[in-house]
Formats: sequence, C-alpha cells, structure tokens
Amino acid sequence: MSKLSNKFFIKLKEICQKVSMKPEDVLLIMSSESGLNPAAGNHIASGLIAATTQTLSAAGFTGSHKEFAKLQDFEQLNYVEKILEGQKKMNGGRPFSSAAQYYCSNFLPALLSRKDIQAGDSNAILVDKNAVTSHIPGQSAKYERLVYQQNPGLDEDKDGKITFGDLERILGQKKKSKLYQDALKAYYMATNSNVSDNESIKSDNKDASKEIGALMNQILTDFPKSATKIIINHNDSHCAVEFSKIASLALYEEFNLASSIHSDRLHCTELSFNKALKPTQKQAVALLLETIEKHFNKTLKKSGFTSVSFKISTGSPYASELTEHSIDSMGRLFTLKVLGSL
Repeated sequence: MSKLSNKFFIKLKEICQKVSMKPEDVLLIMSSESGLNPAAGNHIASGLIAATTQTLSAAGFTGSHKEFAKLQDFEQLNYVEKILEGQKKMNGGRPFSSAAQYYCSNFLPALLSRKDIQAGDSNAILVDKNAVTSHIPGQSAKYERLVYQQNPGLDEDKDGKITFGDLERILGQKKKSKLYQDALKAYYMATNSNVSDNESIKSDNKDASKEIGALMNQILTDFPKSATKIIINHNDSHCAVEFSKIASLALYEEFNLASSIHSDRLHCTELSFNKALKPTQKQAVALLLETIEKHFNKTLKKSGFTSVSFKISTGSPYASELTEHSIDSMGRLFTLKVLGSL
C-alpha cells in the first residue's frame, strides 16, 4: 500500500481541480520522477516531482531542493500547485491533454510551444542524440545533444532520439506498476472517489453505431497475433473460474503479467495474455500456479468442496514442463488442466 498520507491525496485532488488536471496524471509523473518518495533526490533535483532549486524558487520556496525534500508530502503540494499553474501558462493556459504532455512540461517546457507536442504526436522528436538543427525552441543543437546525454533512459526504443512516443511508452509501463496502482487505490479511498473527476466518457456523434463499429475494427486490426492462453478445465466451472481469478490477480501482482478471463457455455475457462510468454516467464507462472493450488485446496476443503489440482506432466518438475503450443496465427496454448480429485 502507498506510504503517502491521506492529507496528501485530499490536497492533491483540490489542487488538480484548480489547475484542471487529472490527479492520475500527476501521480503517474510523480511515480516516474521520484518513485512517489517525498525525500527522493540527487545533486540536481529533489522531492515528489524532482524539482530543481531554480524551479522551486520561482514557486516561492526559499530553500534549496534538498531542503524541499525534507518537507512532508502534503507540504510539498503547496509549491507543486504553483509549479503546475506556471506549467499550464506555458501550455497557453490549456489543461494538459495527457500525462505524456505534462511530462514534456517537466522535461523541457519550451517544447510546449510546438504544434506537434500540443497535438500529442507520437512521432514528434523531442531530443536527437545527433541533432544538427535543434528541436528545442530557443536552444542550440549542441544543447540538445547534451540533454540527450543526460537523459538516455528516456530513449525507450534506443534509436538515438527521444520522442513523444517514448514518453508515452515509459509512462504506460509505469502505469502498470504495483507502486502506481497502490497509490491510485489509496487516492480513491482517501478522496472517496472511483474515477477522476476530470474524466468523462461522451460522444458527440449522433450515429453511435458507426463510431463503435470503427472502434471495433481498429481493435481487431491491433489485436496481437501471438497471444498466449492457459486453458483450465474442471467439472465444476465455478471452481475453474475462481481459480482463474486468483491466478490472474497473482500473475499481475507478482510479475506484472496482465491477463483476461474467458468462460464459455461448454465450461471451458482460459486465461489470455496479449503476447507469447518467454521461457523464464513460463517457469515463473508454473511455480506460482503450484503455490496457488495448495492454498486454493485448503480453502475448498474448509468449505466442503472437492479439492482441485493441476498438473502439467507427471514425474517432472513444474518449472520445466510448462509447454506452449502454437494453435494458429492468432494464439498459443498451454497444456495445463485443473482436475477433480481422483
């Protein structure tokens, strides 16, 4: 669970409403900049948003960035609010359309004046390792090359360029982390809310069916061609589904492996991943499922239900016998079954 205080989350909601930003986006940037640790810092910047002494001075803080890191989490937000207001002004007074755009304002505020950054173009180059002409308004190509040297970790695909898409992918990975998910749950609990107050789902299209149809076509186009599935069979479909729920949650919590559960009228239950698992991942999955099985059986026994078990191959270690078979171009199958007691 997050170590941030309830005071912090309540105040975060208040200031985000003032500056028209999503608390989820601010938390995401903080998780990337400081690991959501108020005391985090280095010789350049400190605090939840990794602010420099210069940035903090402009926000009214009279000490150094290292002194700022000594403030409690909710106390830092007094200055974060002023920094967010200033960043919004640099964005032409417009609210940030995404966490990646907000990240740009932290990384290089001058980028906010560019149309492609305002539009959220994933191909927009922020910094080029071998820049001849600068992509940063008001700065030289030499300065841009130096910025790249100081931030190589932001080049997610390692192509020598830091792009808007790189930031999107990095933040997408951060969003799946247990650190961020725990903080998000704590925020919702502390503020008694379930979704961002700034987030709404609406459509101005009068013919919604066409819009939905176009969306579904895009989903099918983007659907992974090498999905992995774990098929689970049991004579009681409820047991198989419950086992799947526990397994799915555990796989995400322990290994950050996201999966979805499907069950049909023929009582076939499966866990589906969006990509084929690597050999080491297969071994980890097998060992985790073995542990889940033991606890699952204890619970069933106490409730008076028949015990269940799974086996991959008799006489062989779980860790080395989780095999994957290609079904077709759309998926793969693990030969793994949940069986009733004999």
